Amino acid sequence: GTHLFVETGLSDLAVGLILLASSLLVLCTCLLLLVKLLNSLLQGQVAKAIQKIINTGGNYLYTQIM
Repeated sequence: GTHLFVETGLSDLAVGLILLASSLLVLCTCLLLLVKLLNSLLQGQVAKAIQKIINTGGNYLYTQIM
């Protein structure tokens, strides 16, 4: 078969790591853009909800550890 890395001479591991890193970068970028979009659409309500979840989650973990 033909693919993007046929003529590079890289090993399968190298190609796999390159593709993994690039796909994770694209995924994180899309997630950040989605959060920014939702935040602007809902005018801060998403940020308040996330902050509430993070705060309760932190307190929950803290009480479980102690």
